[in-house]
Amino acid sequence: MRRRKFITLLGGAAAWPHAAGAQQGERVRRIGVLMNLSSDDREGQARVAAFRDGLQQSGWIEGRNARLDIRWAAGESDRFRMFAKELVALAPDIILAASGTAMPPLLQATRTIPIVFVQVADLACSSGSSNPAIPQRTRTVPVGDDWQHEIKFDGFRVQIHKLGDEVVLYSRSGSRFGRRLPLLCKVLRELPVIAR
Repeated sequence: MRRRKFITLLGGAAAWPHAAGAQQGERVRRIGVLMNLSSDDREGQARVAAFRDGLQQSGWIEGRNARLDIRWAAGESDRFRMFAKELVALAPDIILAASGTAMPPLLQATRTIPIVFVQVADLACSSGSSNPAIPQRTRTVPVGDDWQHEIKFDGFRVQIHKLGDEVVLYSRSGSRFGRRLPLLCKVLRELPVIAR
């Protein structure tokens, strides 16, 4: 259940600006969630349950200091666009994009609301790459459930190392990258570390 653990860890990321313990009477934080699966999909329900668990373990309780607005696109591009606009109109504090296909419509709908992007992939199902961080070319399109793909957006791919307040970013080649992204380092320092 690597996926479940990964999404549970993401629960802490969703609370990034408010890592301190929640207190009664504080403002309810609104979290938009754009899922790529249908609402009756068992895997999708498990992911949302793990996300809720992670939020709760970080002190964010639905109905008390957090509200989740979940939309299920069921893999349909028209639904992704419609729900992205709908979620942005709700003015959430942050949006969780549960797949790569959720990102383009969200980025079209907003450039001001923070978006946490998670590509849930099981590395055991990788295409045989010796280094899953480096994409590999292929002459044919893989078929079946035992492969993964990645959408590359404009930006940088970095690996984050966090120990207490110390944050170090590394590029794919292993170079330190933090000086190029100081705002990201600042935000990451405020995130809680959740040990499992």
